[in-house]
Amino acid sequence: MVTILGILAIDVFNLFGSRTYLVENNWERPFFWHHWYLNGGPFEFAQYSFLGFTALYSARNAMLGDRINKRFWGVFSIAVLYLLIEDAGDPRHFIRHYVQLFVGETYGGQGVWGTVTELIYFGILGSIPVYAYLRYGHKALKNYFRSKVFLLSGFFFYALAAGSSFIGSAFEAVFENNLYMVVGREIVAIIVNFGGPEVEAMYTGPRYHSISYTIMDSPYEESLELIGGTLLLLAAVSFMRTYYAERNNNKPLY
Repeated sequence: MVTILGILAIDVFNLFGSRTYLVENNWERPFFWHHWYLNGGPFEFAQYSFLGFTALYSARNAMLGDRINKRFWGVFSIAVLYLLIEDAGDPRHFIRHYVQLFVGETYGGQGVWGTVTELIYFGILGSIPVYAYLRYGHKALKNYFRSKVFLLSGFFFYALAAGSSFIGSAFEAVFENNLYMVVGREIVAIIVNFGGPEVEAMYTGPRYHSISYTIMDSPYEESLELIGGTLLLLAAVSFMRTYYAERNNNKPLY
């Protein structure tokens, strides 16, 4: 909600001359969402923090209850750490780059082998939490309905983000285009329609060649990941609070 309001107020409607100020003082990144979603910026810091706390709470939950519960939260904490490494460092880009070099796929963008590499990578990334839930989680969370709902909802948003990231740039070099660019252009067109000629000049200028891709890679994808991270943290916290509340014969807050 904060992001949507910020984009509308600053990027589209130039409230109190805020967009003009950004353009005049930092021409390379004149858009609010560019700053808001900057690598290492406030939005990503929130993501990393939530995932870090999720891993800690999950590790603590792995010390509670029976063997099934300990195994579930133990494996899940490892999955969250893997997810944090991916979000913070994007190691898949490094792996994909050298796979493409090795097979001679050296032209710009993501080719067939690069796409296959990312498919395998995301498959491994997603298989750990899925295994944890299918093998142990459905039993461990049998009596923890709120935690289960938060967890599965978090899985959904992260799967949507990961799937979008993969599909959005799959076979980019083969088709000389990607889905993120196609959808991004439509979003930019809507923004320009509301913002008028000044916004059109900013969003379609040569300095912002990749704006259509970035608007999908940043506001869209990062928002899904933050929602997912928040829900996973709520799942771990909810489980712990419910566990201790039941031991003390108190009704949990959530």
